[in-house]
Amino acid sequence: MKIIIIFLLMMVMMMVLSISADLLIGFGFKEAIRDWVRPFHVMTVSEKVLYTLLPSIILLQPIISLYKKKKAGKE
Repeated sequence: MKIIIIFLLMMVMMMVLSISADLLIGFGFKEAIRDWVRPFHVMTVSEKVLYTLLPSIILLQPIISLYKKKKAGKE
């Protein structure tokens, strides 16, 4: 559970840092959001797969281990 919270906290903080840097440069809020999302449009299919696969593996590992512990406890 700690891993999931740390992962989500880091993701949110990096997003805020990126958007605030764009705002400090002088972009508007819509432009800052657009610049934050824009790198995903130029990714190849393999990069998009890896970008979604890695976080899902990180998030699923604690969930699977918790499920196995509960299942072993019932037996």
